[in-house]
Amino acid sequence: MIKVVALLFIFTALVVYFTISIFNSLKTEMNSLQIEYSDPNVASISFKIAVIGDIHLGEGDDIEKFLKLLAEVKSKRPDLVLMTGDYITDSRHIKDISSHRTNI
Repeated sequence: MIKVVALLFIFTALVVYFTISIFNSLKTEMNSLQIEYSDPNVASISFKIAVIGDIHLGEGDDIEKFLKLLAEVKSKRPDLVLMTGDYITDSRHIKDISSHRTNI
């Protein structure tokens, strides 16, 4: 009986841990980082780079969330926007990939 209770406790703890981990990984974060380099022989310049990574878009609502994210990025007026990582989760679940790309 103790083994069953212990196994049930471990299983429940793992489910809770992975649920929290997945939830936290799906939250959108915006981090700001300033890098400075001092060289008297080079004129000072500054520019903003926005990096959007691993967005894993699907059908429907995901695109709306992505468009809101893009609006937020545009409001920061970056000089360059980089998209890195996977932009879709699974292309088999997207009926028309060409129109999906057009929509974003």
